[in-house]
Amino acid sequence: MGDWEEWWLDFTGPRLLVLKELMGARLRRMAEAGCQGVEPDNVDCYDNSRCVNGRNKSDLKRDQIVYNRWLAEEAHGWGMFIVLKNALDIVPDLVNDFDCAMNESCYRYDECDAYGPFIKQNKLVMNVEYKTKTSSWCASRGSPELMSKWCDGNGNICKKGPWMNCW
Repeated sequence: MGDWEEWWLDFTGPRLLVLKELMGARLRRMAEAGCQGVEPDNVDCYDNSRCVNGRNKSDLKRDQIVYNRWLAEEAHGWGMFIVLKNALDIVPDLVNDFDCAMNESCYRYDECDAYGPFIKQNKLVMNVEYKTKTSSWCASRGSPELMSKWCDGNGNICKKGPWMNCW
């Protein structure tokens, strides 16, 4: 994935059964290790050109929703909460399945409003900004459900400083 050393998992067709077996075992191990929650990354394949790779974006989006719902159900089955990370276009489809949400740089990219369905249900939305905080990023926000953290982006990514309401 771009500059990141990450790979997309194929959750389409018959590969979904194999992926469920692998990810189910990981979720079980996390629960057995005492984890209280999980935050799966890269759950928005339909919105990434490297993942789409010539496939039908509408089909991928549908399949992504199915897989993400399964992840949420499986995490809940092991007694853990689950966080929806990024995946803006499918927030309305998944708000009832996930316990809270996380975004990276929603102020920078003007994406915070996409989490309205979570906020309307009084579910926490966390946001991480990789730049120094400026007052303009907070000017129009007033929801206690949207918590933000500012990181300097110079190797000290979120190691210090509190989460804060942005109002």
